[in-house]
Amino acid sequence: MSNKPGEPPANVPGGDNLEIRLKGEANHTPAAPSGPLDFKDFTTQELEDGTKIIKFTKPQKLQKLIGEAKRSLPSSEEARFHGKGWIIARGGGLARIGEDGMTITYYPPEVAQLVDDLMGPQA
Repeated sequence: MSNKPGEPPANVPGGDNLEIRLKGEANHTPAAPSGPLDFKDFTTQELEDGTKIIKFTKPQKLQKLIGEAKRSLPSSEEARFHGKGWIIARGGGLARIGEDGMTITYYPPEVAQLVDDLMGPQA
């Protein structure tokens, strides 16, 4: 039951060859992307005091913003999310996620050290 070029598909139970091929491709699941998240459509602004602000054009998911903020802090392995959008890395690093989900603000080391001092010794 083979087809010659230019002929319509052979009568195959369950549909033609194209339909079978499309059904097989529909079950394919692509591999999950690896590596850091690729944020797009953002601007970066650095203020005179060393504060760095990243603004996205569209709101981002909170988990993505938290992950990005933690990775960007100097002591990323010590970074913790402390509610209200604050990410604090003991030993250096302070960031805040905007309530609108469109900004991450990284504070200068002096401010991060002040917050670390105010929090007291680690428990």
